[in-house]
Amino acid sequence: MENNAPDKKYYEVTDVKSQKKYQVEKSFSSYEPISKKLDILNFDPNQFNRVYYNEIALILLAEQRSSSSEKEGLALTKRVCWTLMIGSSYFIIMCFIAAFTEKQADKRLAALIFGIIFLCSHIGVSSFMLFSVRKVDRYSLKERFFSFFNVKYSRYTHIEREYNKAHIYGKTLSEDFDLAMEKMAVSSVKFTNDEGLTIPYNDKTLELVELNARIGSKSRLLVSYFINKNFKGETIIKPIKEASKSNFASKQEVYLEDSVFNKNFKIFADDQVEARYLLTTAFIDRLLSFQMAHNCTISVLFSNISKKSNIFLCIDFGKDFFELPKGKGWIHDSSHFYKICQEIREIAEILDALKLDQDIGM
Repeated sequence: MENNAPDKKYYEVTDVKSQKKYQVEKSFSSYEPISKKLDILNFDPNQFNRVYYNEIALILLAEQRSSSSEKEGLALTKRVCWTLMIGSSYFIIMCFIAAFTEKQADKRLAALIFGIIFLCSHIGVSSFMLFSVRKVDRYSLKERFFSFFNVKYSRYTHIEREYNKAHIYGKTLSEDFDLAMEKMAVSSVKFTNDEGLTIPYNDKTLELVELNARIGSKSRLLVSYFINKNFKGETIIKPIKEASKSNFASKQEVYLEDSVFNKNFKIFADDQVEARYLLTTAFIDRLLSFQMAHNCTISVLFSNISKKSNIFLCIDFGKDFFELPKGKGWIHDSSHFYKICQEIREIAEILDALKLDQDIGM
């Protein structure tokens, strides 16, 4: 049989093989693009654009065309929506028939109100399913993108489909993150775990996990890393509006000479000397700059929770940190992925200000 496959030198796409529902197995093991040498935390805009348009965009477009998950997901959602609409209409009609065949006029109004509520709730569920399916379809494209930079992309949310039903599941956070959030007095009750990145950084691991609000567009980004500084106690930085002393009753309140920092944050520590040793001027400046530039709030924890993580950031955004625009045209615009990479680099620069590879002692 004659092989009409496209030139493998430019874009080679293997068939998508599902290990589980919506979990795409990595491919391109034999494909060695120039972008493998590109560090996600160290590149210039021209370099990024050249690699993106010459290599990455071609792969994403081929992936989008070859994957049937989006078509299947949209078809499933349409079937569910039509089923709900027909069922709701039938139920409302039955309510009206029952109400108008009786003499009590008050039951007509009750039937109308109940029918409208029932219909609106099902329309809301259908819309949520449509959004969820499309969002999950973009997960595989993000996984493809980050694989070019030796970055592990993972998703905490996935959808399992069964006939005309779709179930959304979420994995739990690691014990390190759970304990860090507890120590920072940060609750995850109103959030769902969504996406994560694991980035090799200075021979250690920089981990980012995004949590999305169950209602609204608010997003919470958790960051963990290990710094080469010797400290024994805990130091916690909280936004001034969230810094309730009752949550940190066992710790001392620390005041710095930086008046701008004191207006935005409060510091609680086991040891004041240790806290001042950890909080370098450069770290404080970058923390303030990032908060003002992105209109977010940041909590910080220094704690020897594990051998791989002793500093944690909790950043609350008013947006979805990893979200891509709706539709398909965004693939032709490198700025969307570039912006995500820039924000990741800015977070890494906050950690750089702690002099990661220098333990000056106390």
